[in-house]
Amino acid sequence: MTTLRFGAVIVAIGVLGLGTAYGASTKATCIAQARTAKQSCVKDCQTSFQDARIGCLNIDPTCAAACESTEATCTAPFLAILGPCLDTCDSQLQTAKQACPPLSDPTHADCIDQAQLAAFNCRDTCRDDPQVSPGLQECRQAYYACLKGCPPAQ
Repeated sequence: MTTLRFGAVIVAIGVLGLGTAYGASTKATCIAQARTAKQSCVKDCQTSFQDARIGCLNIDPTCAAACESTEATCTAPFLAILGPCLDTCDSQLQTAKQACPPLSDPTHADCIDQAQLAAFNCRDTCRDDPQVSPGLQECRQAYYACLKGCPPAQ
């Protein structure tokens, strides 16, 4: 997995480096591609961590995989609500940052800070949504109960 992560980081750096040679819209596309590469890298690391954790806990991998599949099914409807909400927060952040004065303006940093604070509060509200948070917590508790019921690895 280390080689995969290293490769993803190299791709992201290359994509970012190429972005400086193009216009603003191309830079935005470039940054979006780099962000996607980062997310892929993080997902690979999370998968590696989960696999290693299951090994450390001496849990049968087949049983653990079944628990993870059940959890994914359980969380899907809640994540379907959470995802668009978080996307809205990100869009609002980008719009607010674009509305800030130029970097040379002394109020630029305060404007960016306020935009980031509003985005943080927006994401916090999304995660605390009563249609989302309790459901995700129940899924997580069921996942841990499932893992506890798994036999040891052989």
